[in-house]
Amino acid sequence: MNLDIINEKIKGMVDFSALFSPAQKRLDAMEARERHMVIAAGVVIVITLLYALIWEPIFSNLENQRQRYQSQHQLLIWMKEKTREIKTLQSAGIQSTARFDNQSTASLVERSAQSMGMKPFIKKQTSDKKGVKIDLEQADFNRIILWLNDMQTRYSIQTSNIKIEQHDKPGAVDVRVTLERDSS
Repeated sequence: MNLDIINEKIKGMVDFSALFSPAQKRLDAMEARERHMVIAAGVVIVITLLYALIWEPIFSNLENQRQRYQSQHQLLIWMKEKTREIKTLQSAGIQSTARFDNQSTASLVERSAQSMGMKPFIKKQTSDKKGVKIDLEQADFNRIILWLNDMQTRYSIQTSNIKIEQHDKPGAVDVRVTLERDSS
């Protein structure tokens, strides 16, 4: 009994026969050969629409996701390799800085300045208990940055105070820097 009521309501909602009756009348008015061509064209159109609206977007998105996954996977592998490399370098850095513990900060700064080509620019160098104060004149800014990085990575000597003044010569600067041993 309830099924009959539901069926009646469904028929009342969408009457498919009423929707397709004009098309059915036109189809019935055609010759058999024309009717077959129209039906074949309709099938081709329906298949094309299904492909264009459903199949192609799904598989295009799937291919994009596959490429994205491959890219992310390669990035993950690269990051894991670099993590191992960093850990190796960090442990080597700890061991290499330990061998300089018995040397004075001034001698290590002197060694680094010599190896990095900063020696000619040093005009004044004074040492105290905390570290070394250095005055550089007309030094290349980029070279100073590399030198400070070298001291920090190789000898664990940090810049605690720095004053940089631009020089008339392009790329050259006058620098006052205080360097101290890393306390850790």
